[in-house]
Amino acid sequence: MPPSGSRSTSPTRGTPLVPTSVSPWFHTGDGALDGVAKLGQALTLDDALYASVEELSSTGRLRGRPSSRPTTHRTRKACNDSGVNDIAGLKGKTVATPFVSTTHYQLMFALKQAGLGPSDVKVLNMRPPEVAAAWERGDIDATFIWDPVLSKAKASGKVIASAADIAKEGRATFDGVVVDRAFAEANKDFMVKLVKLLADADKRYQTDKAKWTPDSDEVKAVAKWTGADPKSVPQGLAAYRFLPLEQQASAEWLGGGAATALKQTAEFLKEQGKVPGLAPDYGKFVNPEFVKEAGR
Repeated sequence: MPPSGSRSTSPTRGTPLVPTSVSPWFHTGDGALDGVAKLGQALTLDDALYASVEELSSTGRLRGRPSSRPTTHRTRKACNDSGVNDIAGLKGKTVATPFVSTTHYQLMFALKQAGLGPSDVKVLNMRPPEVAAAWERGDIDATFIWDPVLSKAKASGKVIASAADIAKEGRATFDGVVVDRAFAEANKDFMVKLVKLLADADKRYQTDKAKWTPDSDEVKAVAKWTGADPKSVPQGLAAYRFLPLEQQASAEWLGGGAATALKQTAEFLKEQGKVPGLAPDYGKFVNPEFVKEAGR
């Protein structure tokens, strides 16, 4: 499913995150990397990242279908018995993913880790609907994508890697909140209450997952905003990690890890020609103050 679990909203694709107002949730998937990248271009602005983070353990999954035949029962069988069981097996194959997204970011890193260069795998830039159509036609061998397209791909392919796998290799993806520094300073109580509300929502989900059934109001809301099939939402949510405030404030996340992730993201986007340069320090854009206060 698309970014951010039960409360997913993304900024307008390609819209800079500028310090004029509280930004909506951002996620480094579904094209939002381009917006996040503008943080690297706005370093002279009085902007800051105050993030309440949730590790995304499975934004999308890389599904291999090393067969160009139509989607039939035989094709599913051929896919499952194809012999392509890892990313290295994609050499010479065609893979589709939306460019400047989390999946693109993690895919390119995973290919590099597997020893594959730009000439070894044909990577195509496709939006989710285009990926779905290309998959059904048999035009592509694999895709790194999220729901609802992911669920469709599962019908005739097999998972050879997930965002969780790649995160363990050093390229985690997560959600955060971006806010204008001046607004945050002037509204500290509001910021703390907001973080507490988000944490409470996470906790309610964690302690009562059984309530989140396809016919529940919560799942219907997620399906409405993400376009996912309600039947696939509970499984998609189960792939996420909703971190308690104490862990969010730790060195792994707001205490250092988030800044590292921003730097890695900016480096990727510079390689893609989306930003002209890198910031000397991304730590100045990450502040655990409100998460720490909310956790007391």
